[in-house]
Amino acid sequence: MLQTHNKKSKLVFLISLCLVFAVLYAVLGEVTQNKYNDSERSSLLNPKYQHNVASISVSQPGGTTVQLSACRNFWLGTTLDTSGETICFPVIQIQQCINEFSSLRTMYLLSDDINTAVQYGLAKNQALSISFGNHEQEILSHLYFGTVNHTGKRIRVKAAAGTSIYEIENNLFPWLTAEPKRWADMNIIPQSVFGSLDEKQIQRIRIGSTILSGGSEDIKNVAHILLTLRSADIIPVSRAGDLLFKIQLDTGDGTKIQLSIYTDKSQQAQFCIVPQIGGADSWPVSLHNAVQKLQYALSISEWTYNRILEIIPESFNEHN
Repeated sequence: MLQTHNKKSKLVFLISLCLVFAVLYAVLGEVTQNKYNDSERSSLLNPKYQHNVASISVSQPGGTTVQLSACRNFWLGTTLDTSGETICFPVIQIQQCINEFSSLRTMYLLSDDINTAVQYGLAKNQALSISFGNHEQEILSHLYFGTVNHTGKRIRVKAAAGTSIYEIENNLFPWLTAEPKRWADMNIIPQSVFGSLDEKQIQRIRIGSTILSGGSEDIKNVAHILLTLRSADIIPVSRAGDLLFKIQLDTGDGTKIQLSIYTDKSQQAQFCIVPQIGGADSWPVSLHNAVQKLQYALSISEWTYNRILEIIPESFNEHN
């Protein structure tokens, strides 16, 4: 009898607990619904400026900033910190960003009181800042992004010069960072410079005194692998240590791609690559100028380094 009584007591307790949670859920749901009654459909970047964007600047709290500017086939990005790398960024990645920011979305008004900015992580020294500019260096949109809500599904945002604070769907996270590797072309051969590049376009590969000529299966195999290998991170050129060897690829139209493989001075990786590009005579001056500005190194894993060694012809290894 005592056991039956205890079971009934537990059952009553559990039912009561469920009722309490149900009431709390209903109350909180009502509060949340009332909180977001004031909403609007808008975009973070006016769609009429979508095709006028020529520069993007992203700054994280603490001073890390990356500035991107449109080029012919790609975007140039410069990190504005002590290392100051200049990197290439794929057009498709940047266009996806612009499309997302110019798309209509529901914006839920949280506050019109600028004094509440701190509690939402939107004070100037707290927020991530992103701005879009045109060729005339006019700012088309400048935004601050703050904290996410308790579910992580929405993020707080305000115009840099505005006072209204909104919550929006948190689907912009791929671009809410000033880490270059999240935006950049991480291939060891920066294909975004060329728009597209495949092994059939590579006419000659030089590794030391060893030369592979166009048309052979060796060159196709080596070119395919080099064009598909990716790096682990973007690092300063100053981290390049001892030069191990160089690989030069020619496309036949005067374009040359040189990969210099070094040891890495730091303890973070064992090897790194410094890519350099020499443009064809047919390239416009603006494109020549852009590739000359590229200055960065790529850290690579031991696996990637060994993969490169595997495709190097035996004749090269015999002389080195």
